[in-house]
Amino acid sequence: TTRSKKKKKKKRRVRSKRIDCGAMDAPVELDKEVLRFVVEPNVSCSQRFKVTSRVNEKLAFKIMTNNPARYFVKPNSGVLRNLGTIEIHVRFEAVDKAKLDTIVGFSKDKFQLHVTRTDSSAAPSSAIWATVSKADMFTKRIKAVIVDSSTGSSPSSPATNPTNSTPATAAAGAGATGVSANKAPVNNSS
Repeated sequence: TTRSKKKKKKKRRVRSKRIDCGAMDAPVELDKEVLRFVVEPNVSCSQRFKVTSRVNEKLAFKIMTNNPARYFVKPNSGVLRNLGTIEIHVRFEAVDKAKLDTIVGFSKDKFQLHVTRTDSSAAPSSAIWATVSKADMFTKRIKAVIVDSSTGSSPSSPATNPTNSTPATAAAGAGATGVSANKAPVNNSS
């Protein structure tokens, strides 16, 4: 009877092929590594990104977030076909003005994409993910940046500007000073 109890308690280990997590050997490619949500009070907004398989095998994936109450991800798990692409939709849930003021510029929200090889066409369950070792899993982080729609910027995060410009070069590029960001002013007095 003791032996039969031990057999029942033993977890079934799922065999999966090892994924080489080197930079050049990543099994998937993302078209965005930062999701920029331009938000306004009491209105939800969404972003999309694509995950493309770089291998000729089925890949199981799941997406997790550190703030599940704030975001809705669809699909949040599934199987990526051989050399296929899937589009992931992420919705920022509506919040009121007071809450929004505390979020904009101070949020440390992020998503994590986990990928492993699979033989199944069905989406893997959470029990299967618990048995996959970290060595057999590729992980990629995706940052969420929350921007106020009225200003169009995130005050504490200058790296969120897609051109990575500083406020001075952004103003110059916008024509605020009449000087091009790439050229020195021209003296026209002769």
